Amino acid sequence: MSAGPSWRSRVGLIAGAALFAAAAAFPAGGAEAEPARRMAGVALLMAAWWISEAIPLGATALVPVFALPVLGILPARQVCARYGDPLILLFLGGFLMARALARWRIDRRLALGIVALMGERPSRILFGLMAATALLSMWVSNSATAAMMMPVGLALVGHAASLVSARSPEADVSPGRFRFGTAVMLGIAYAASIGGVGTLIGSPPNLVFAGIVEEQTGVPVTFVRWMAVGLPLMLVMLPAAWLWLVRGAFPPELDRLPGGRRIVREQLAALPPMGAAGRRTIAVILAAALAWVTRPLWEEALVGAGQLHDGAIAAAAAVALFLLPDGQGGRLLDRRVFGELPWEVLLLFGGGLALAEGFKASGLDQRIGGTAVALAGIPLPLFVVLVGAVVMLLTEFTSNTATTAMVLPLLLAASGPLGTEPVRLMLPAALAASMAFMMPAATPPNAIVFGTGYVTIPQMVRAGVVTNTIALAVIALLTESLSPVLF
Repeated sequence: MSAGPSWRSRVGLIAGAALFAAAAAFPAGGAEAEPARRMAGVALLMAAWWISEAIPLGATALVPVFALPVLGILPARQVCARYGDPLILLFLGGFLMARALARWRIDRRLALGIVALMGERPSRILFGLMAATALLSMWVSNSATAAMMMPVGLALVGHAASLVSARSPEADVSPGRFRFGTAVMLGIAYAASIGGVGTLIGSPPNLVFAGIVEEQTGVPVTFVRWMAVGLPLMLVMLPAAWLWLVRGAFPPELDRLPGGRRIVREQLAALPPMGAAGRRTIAVILAAALAWVTRPLWEEALVGAGQLHDGAIAAAAAVALFLLPDGQGGRLLDRRVFGELPWEVLLLFGGGLALAEGFKASGLDQRIGGTAVALAGIPLPLFVVLVGAVVMLLTEFTSNTATTAMVLPLLLAASGPLGTEPVRLMLPAALAASMAFMMPAATPPNAIVFGTGYVTIPQMVRAGVVTNTIALAVIALLTESLSPVLF
């Protein structure tokens, strides 16, 4: 028997309806402001339902489909078009490529190969684990990456615990008290989130940002343009988080881990041969990555400038995976993979894009912009830091995709009165949404490592506060320096 709605969801359900009614009935602005008031009501209702999870997140994302036409804000055809944005196809194609990697165990082979190169120093082994996790998370969902890396981490932690116990029988190597175990678990969780910002398909907030920016400002956010910001952030945050874990938060109890490389190589040897299926999968994914990176060089000559989208390349790669044989009488992917698609995330993309469209069509963006004039006295770098901090705090308790979908339309509306380009406010918010390190419920990787018992909530909070602060500073510096050049 399933449990009934929680008190949080009940309160959120009622609060959302009350906020909608209050906003729609608010008398300010007269008749000409009525569409904006209605749109504000829809946005407040969705925010309350997303934060409280009053109903499934994907169900809340469908509210604009019927609410905006009924309230006279946008026609249904225009709203529904947002749920079929090319960026949604980009994420879908990326997910299918990730499933092909997992089906033929290429992702695990790559991860184990990287860790096996790291030698026997615990700090280097942890860096190898984090590097492998981040590299995979650039292409595979952070939850799947963390779940795949967890057995590798647990095997190494168990081996380290036995060595410490043999050397010092009085040492406490139980979960939650073994520093190396805590560092390994948090390192995997951190790296899974950090790696997600490296590519456009690495984390859902990246695509929510790209979709809203493209639709509302006309600035294309290509795979390469995103990587020009996301990859430097990943390359700075990964060693910074690693150094904090091994030098500050949880220094390992031992200097060397004899046999650590052997454990990893045994797991690597236990994998089945890659075979033709693995090689063909790698070829398809490398071809897609090459096409994304080089699209500006060949698009105009082949089909005309602006005729293609990164989503079209992802779709072509996905189709190729269903066409190519696996050498065993089947295909690289089959119809079963469609039962594993993250439909809720796809709906969240569409809901965020529909919200932004509704803000513009109703005039709510201009009214928010008028209110934002009061903030014009705040130095812009400080405002960027405040935005990042608020987004990080929100994502500790609610979905990062939903948070991004809520916040970005507001920042888009506020950018004009603040005298800055929209991307300068929206980019740090989108990046900050993936940097939630303090709470188990903040991200699936946090929850996965918390479930091992090697990380307690106080440990996660203490370590996460510092990691969040580092991320906030790096995001502010990077976006302030790169966004004017790239966007």
